[in-house]
Amino acid sequence: MEPAPALAKLSAARPPRWRWRADDCIHDLRWAAHGHTLAVAALSGELAVLDGATGKPRWRVADAHPGGALWCAFHPTEAIVASGGQDGAAKLWDANTGAPLRTLFQDRKRWVEHGGWSADGAFLATAAGKGVTFWNAAGEACGAIAEQKGTVSALAWHPRLAHVLIGSFGGVSVWEPGKTEALSRAEWPTSILAVAWRPDGEWIAAGTGDASVQTWRVGTEETLRMGGYATKVRELAWHPGGDHLSTGGGFNLVCWDFRGEGPSGSTPQEWMGHSEFVTALAADPGDPTRVASAGKDQLVFLWKLGSDDPVSLRAIPESGPVLLAWQPGGKKGEKETALAVGCEGGEVVLFKIAA
Repeated sequence: MEPAPALAKLSAARPPRWRWRADDCIHDLRWAAHGHTLAVAALSGELAVLDGATGKPRWRVADAHPGGALWCAFHPTEAIVASGGQDGAAKLWDANTGAPLRTLFQDRKRWVEHGGWSADGAFLATAAGKGVTFWNAAGEACGAIAEQKGTVSALAWHPRLAHVLIGSFGGVSVWEPGKTEALSRAEWPTSILAVAWRPDGEWIAAGTGDASVQTWRVGTEETLRMGGYATKVRELAWHPGGDHLSTGGGFNLVCWDFRGEGPSGSTPQEWMGHSEFVTALAADPGDPTRVASAGKDQLVFLWKLGSDDPVSLRAIPESGPVLLAWQPGGKKGEKETALAVGCEGGEVVLFKIAA
C-alpha cells in the first residue's frame, strides 16, 4: 500500500477524539495547569484557547501577533495567557474571554521568540534578540539580564525556583530576576537549540547545533557530551522523576539513564520506528516509563522503557506533526489519557490513549 493510503487507513482505524484547524503552522501548544483548556499559537498570527474536551474554541484572536505568533503560556494560578510574536511584542490576555490585558514591548525591532512563567507565576520571562526581560503578572517590567553573546535561542524556568535557564551560542546560564550577574553558567563552543531542566533541578540538558546533547550538573563543573546524532538536536524530554532523558536528533529516539551518577559509560536505549526525522518528543506525565514521539513521516508513536517496539501508533494524514502536549491532571486509575498534537498545516488533534 502506498504511504498516503496507508496513513489514511491507519487514521480511520485510530481516529482522534477531535480536530481543530488554524490558518497556518502551529508554533506552540500549551495546556492550562487544570487541564481543561489548551492554548494555541499559529504562524498566521492567531492565538486561541480551545476546550480540552471538545476542541471547540473558547476564544480566538486572528491577529494577536501580526506576522506570526511564536509562543503562548498559561499563568500557573491566574486566568492569564501570555504570548509573543514577530510584531516585537509580548501580550497578556484574559484566559477566559480572550480580552487583551496588556502589551509589553521589550524591543519593537526584534521578534519575541521565547517566553514563559516561573513556577509560582511571580515572573514572566521574555526573550528578544540577545536579551531577556522579566515582568510581573500585572505586566510591569521588573528587571533584565545582560545581553548574551548571541541571540537567545532557548529559555526554561527551574521546576520550583525563580531561576531561569538561558541558552545561546556558546553555552547556557542560570539567572535570577533582580540579579545583575548569572548565578552559574556552562560554556560550550556550539549553538544551543533547546534546553530542559531535570524535574529535580539538579541537571539540565541542551540540544546543540553540532548534533550532540550536552548535560550539566547545575552549579558544578560536571558536564557530559553525548554525540553521534544524525542531525541537530532540538527534541528533549525528561521523564517524570528524572531517571531518564529521551532525545531526538534523527530518525531514532535515544533514551539516556540518569539514575545514580548519570549516563557516563552506559548504553542508552534506542527506539527505531520513524522513517523520517523526529520532530517532537513528550514524556507521559503520568507514567515515567512512557514517551511519545512525532516525525516528518506523519506518525505519532508511544514507546515504553524496556520494550523495543512501540506500544501505540497514530497517523495524521493531513500534515506533519511538530508539537506534542500531554494533558495534565490525569487521576490515578483512569483508563485513558489525552495527547494533543500540533501540525505544520495548522491542525490540532487530540488522541485518547490507554493509560
